[in-house]
Amino acid sequence: MKTLGITGGVGTGKSTVSKLLHELYGIKVIDADKLSREATDSKEVLDKIVKTFGQQYVKDGKLDRAAMGKLIFGNEKMREKLNGIIHPVVQKNYYLLRDKYRSEGEEYIIYDCPLLIEAGLIADVDDIILVYLDKKSAIKRVMQRNNLSEKDAANMVNAQMDIDEKTEYADYIIYNDGDLNDLEEAVRELFAEIKEDHDDLDE
Repeated sequence: MKTLGITGGVGTGKSTVSKLLHELYGIKVIDADKLSREATDSKEVLDKIVKTFGQQYVKDGKLDRAAMGKLIFGNEKMREKLNGIIHPVVQKNYYLLRDKYRSEGEEYIIYDCPLLIEAGLIADVDDIILVYLDKKSAIKRVMQRNNLSEKDAANMVNAQMDIDEKTEYADYIIYNDGDLNDLEEAVRELFAEIKEDHDDLDE
């Protein structure tokens, strides 16, 4: 089984690429954001958040995402503390799902993970697919998608690792600078290339 890690920047369209690969080829997707949300619903994680940050960040047994977002935005030290609580749980649950799909005989799976490179998770996948969009276009898409000002959208994009730096880690790059039809065609070409590369390795 080959694990394809899909990553990119905010607004680049990585989740759309994951969805297309699932719809076109039936590849199972493990969504890191979903695993992260599930982790913050667990008592184990919530107790650690209260101990680390204070009771005000957990209300009615749920993480107050708005309050936590304000705390960690632009505060790398606090962000790292939160990630130190959540990431080990996410990684553990990723391994469980990956092993489940392997036991079921899946040929490929996708790990849709925004922080795949930044969090040092490269070893958890076989290949890295980077969904690339230049910074200016990404800011424009985030403005439209999240109904944000240009300044706020730029802050979101700039808070992440620069997309051009990420190209150094990528085994495959898919450019998402057109419409959905263009992206679907690019996904088809990408998967044909991946299959050919893996078939060559298996010979």
